Amino acid sequence: MQERSDAGAVRFRCSSGGGHSTAPAHPPGRGVTAPEPVPGPPIPEPATVYPLGLRVAGRRVVVIGGGPVAERRSLALHEAGAAVIVIAPSTTPGLARRAGEARWTFRHRPYRSGDLEHAWLVLACTDDPAVNATVAAEAEARRVWCVRADDAERSAAWVPAVGRTGRFTVAVHADRDPRRAAAGRDACLRSLASHPDTLGGTPD
Repeated sequence: MQERSDAGAVRFRCSSGGGHSTAPAHPPGRGVTAPEPVPGPPIPEPATVYPLGLRVAGRRVVVIGGGPVAERRSLALHEAGAAVIVIAPSTTPGLARRAGEARWTFRHRPYRSGDLEHAWLVLACTDDPAVNATVAAEAEARRVWCVRADDAERSAAWVPAVGRTGRFTVAVHADRDPRRAAAGRDACLRSLASHPDTLGGTPD
């Protein structure tokens, strides 16, 4: 679901979808050299967001940072079934309590090159923009989606405001405005909860 404003109007849009592609195999006996990363085209302003639901269950997600933002996003990813690796010299008490639980890995040290190996998704959540930029650059080189918590304009992906009611999951972007996204999410949830029979859902 995406929220955009136009002359003061607010519109909401729901969408879902998925896909899978398989790269052709290289002929046996030939060496394969990974291509150099190619910079993408300039992002138009305002950027067009492509909504996508990620099924992260059983997949490695690397979170760089151990503060409140890292905690909130790590917990949500773990709840969705991801195998979460948190890399930070120190973490919040809430994250520290997860040590030893299934699908949690903690590396109590700063980020270093190579930490993103085998990751499906990366979140750069430190309080140091230079570190976050370095993490994002490695992710870009590896062709892995990276969310920067400190700089939405330079982030390859954004985390929407998410809410759930009945069988519905609502995810709202608001052109990098988290307050408007949260307000849009809440409005959608109220609408869904007030029309369970029409929409085929049930309120919480």
